[in-house]
Amino acid sequence: MTTYELVAERVSHLAPCTNFYSLDDGRFLMVTVPVDDIPVPTELIGFMSTIKIAEVVPGRTEVYLCDEYGTLIDGDGDPSNGMTPLAVFPAGTTHVDALAAFLGDAEA
Repeated sequence: MTTYELVAERVSHLAPCTNFYSLDDGRFLMVTVPVDDIPVPTELIGFMSTIKIAEVVPGRTEVYLCDEYGTLIDGDGDPSNGMTPLAVFPAGTTHVDALAAFLGDAEA
């Protein structure tokens, strides 16, 4: 059974709600959960009301490999196609649920 430990919560150099974890096997992971409730400054509300939004799609939860310093490592080894996560989970998946699904029977 793989165990993990939270190293840092809400890592500042990545997307909001990205947590940094160390695994007992020596690997490190970042788990990003999208934030849908980021406040909009009141001065932008009038401007934004003139923009038509076709569809709002909730973000997905993503698991990334990283090193011990929190530097992301591209999941497919090809940085030319963007940063590729190791795993992707549906919107609403929590950090802990994503880790458990990715690692199998994981334990904090």
